[in-house]
Amino acid sequence: NRAHTVDESQNCVRLAQSEGFDNLTVDLIYGLPNLTMDEWRNHVQTVIDFGVPHISAYCLTVEEKTVLHKMVAAGKIDSVTDDAQSEQFMVLLEMLEANGYAQYEISNFAKPGFESKHNGNYWKGEWYLGVGPSAHSFNGTSRRWNVANNRKYLKAIAEETEYSETEVLTPENQFNERILT
Repeated sequence: NRAHTVDESQNCVRLAQSEGFDNLTVDLIYGLPNLTMDEWRNHVQTVIDFGVPHISAYCLTVEEKTVLHKMVAAGKIDSVTDDAQSEQFMVLLEMLEANGYAQYEISNFAKPGFESKHNGNYWKGEWYLGVGPSAHSFNGTSRRWNVANNRKYLKAIAEETEYSETEVLTPENQFNERILT
C-alpha cells in the first residue's frame, strides 16, 4: 500500500545519480508475503548494481491497524515464516559482503567510509533535529516526535497548533540509554 512503485523508486535513484549525488542510501524490505528467493536476490542485486554506498534492510513487521494486517488477519495474504525471513536475511548478508559492503548495525550496510553519520549520532547521544511528519528530534535531555499523519501535520502547521509530543528524559533514563547504546 505504498504511494510509489518500484520503478518510481529506481528512477529516483537514477535521477539523483545523474545529478551528481554519489552518497546515497537505499532501503530494502525483506520478509514480504509471497516474495520468492529469486525475487529477493534480484532486488538485492538491483540495488548493488546501482552502486549506492549505503543500504538499509528491514524485516517487514505486520503492524496492527494497517491494510496489510487486515489482509493477513482475513487470510487474504499469508504471513511469512521466521525461517523464510531468516533465509532472506542470510542471502542479503552474503550478497552484500561479496560486493564490498560491511554490516555496521543490524539493518545497515556500507562501503568503507559511508557509514551513516546520522545513525551514529543516535548511539553517541548527539543532538539532532527532525523536520516533517514522523520526524524525531533530540536535544540531549528530551526527545520529540512529530505526528506521523501528513494531513494532521500540515493542518497543525497551518493552524499553528501542536504537532509533536515530547518525552523528557530523567537522569536515570539518560544513563540507561547511554549504557544501552
